Amino acid sequence: MNGWHQGQLVVAELESFPLRWYGIKGFKMILQQIDFDNIIISADYKHNNYPANATEIITFEATARK
Repeated sequence: MNGWHQGQLVVAELESFPLRWYGIKGFKMILQQIDFDNIIISADYKHNNYPANATEIITFEATARK
């Protein structure tokens, strides 16, 4: 069933969507604790260019230890 009837919302469903926010150093530490190494942190898709401000897109690359 669609939640809309004649342009009015008549049915809705609430879904939990938990998120966690980490700083760069904190997330790197988590990766190390769960056995990742060779961690490379990049900003705005420029490989190994460490982030300088909060507006950049941050990418983590890592290798799982065996």
